[in-house]
Amino acid sequence: MVTVRQVRADGENRFQVEEEGKVLFRAQAPWVDIRLPFRMESLRQLHFTDREGRELFHTDCCMWDNAAESLFRYRYLFGESAKLAEYQIIDSGGVVRGSFYTRIDGAHTTQMVISCQDKMYDCYACARGKIYVVSIYDGESQIAQITKPLDTWDQLDLFYLHVMDDYREMLPLLSFFTIYVDARKFSRPGRTEKHSVEKVWSYTYDTNDSRYDPGWIARTFGQSAEEQLSALLRERPERSLENPSVRRRIKKVLILCGVSAAVLIAAAVLVVVILLRPKSPIQPSVFAQQMDANGYAVAEVSDQYGALEGESVYAAEKDGCTIHLIVFTSEEEAQRAFAAMEEELDRISAGSRVQSSVSLPGSEKYTLTTGGTYYAVSRIGNTVVAGTAGESDKDEVKKVLRELGY
Repeated sequence: MVTVRQVRADGENRFQVEEEGKVLFRAQAPWVDIRLPFRMESLRQLHFTDREGRELFHTDCCMWDNAAESLFRYRYLFGESAKLAEYQIIDSGGVVRGSFYTRIDGAHTTQMVISCQDKMYDCYACARGKIYVVSIYDGESQIAQITKPLDTWDQLDLFYLHVMDDYREMLPLLSFFTIYVDARKFSRPGRTEKHSVEKVWSYTYDTNDSRYDPGWIARTFGQSAEEQLSALLRERPERSLENPSVRRRIKKVLILCGVSAAVLIAAAVLVVVILLRPKSPIQPSVFAQQMDANGYAVAEVSDQYGALEGESVYAAEKDGCTIHLIVFTSEEEAQRAFAAMEEELDRISAGSRVQSSVSLPGSEKYTLTTGGTYYAVSRIGNTVVAGTAGESDKDEVKKVLRELGY
């Protein structure tokens, strides 16, 4: 078992890869959040070195490919595969050795991919309560597993990597991939906190969840390896005794922050109610309740967006009808997404088609019937609802959107 340990999170994100108490590799990820057009804030290099600091790999963001994919990242809503957040792997000689990226194939199907030397390794992530797991496959055979405790102290992430002996030569690449996972999923850009504790419980849903095999480590490495991992996941870092006055100050700050947050939330809710009457965006909880009442299976699928900032995504499915609710950080973001979806639908339409488009202050709607499929995209404020069904079931989608207020 190999440990990928974050050793610094204040001003720098530094990691070291350890085995049996010895440092094998070191890595560094950006700390400051970089904001660029086309959602290319992921244009940030990751560096991977040997234990002496000599570079082995670094990443380069595929800027123009990612910009194009960003514009059409919603194509999976309409049955097409999308590739997001691709980072090329560059060796010390400047040679491209492969890439890491996220691939979305359907409403509940997503995986990360390691592409290297004409080989592709599918990496299926899921959260199971207090742990986050990535199962790595070569074809249909699992070759490695990354396990992360979701609780963190002082913002320092920790990963445990198990790799089959036959794939030991991939250890540097898999260790580097673990840094990529941290940067995409768990990075806290620009934050500095002392004596912090993050308690997290998460459970994700994905069609590929069956790829996670809870018994794989025990079968592959023995029961003792499973027991060792379980013990490590239960461990908590030793904390030095803090000055009581510091503890009291921290408590006061937390209380003040809580009160301020409550006031701000209350004010924000009031503004939303006033500004968005009479047509208001639906809340995710209301969406889930209404879709459940209509017999749909509902799940949050935000992780399928490769950790794009601020978006919450919910999917509801029943008898071939799929309805998505996407909540954005701003109305401007929702407007851009709506335009991208409309452009994507225009692109995939072929032959005869029936379409309609309506645009009003604060809302807009577009529908398309083509190739035996009905599509509907509706925006209100900072939310977008997208529905897809066979042409024979378009009345069901129309009914659902009408009940949702879209």
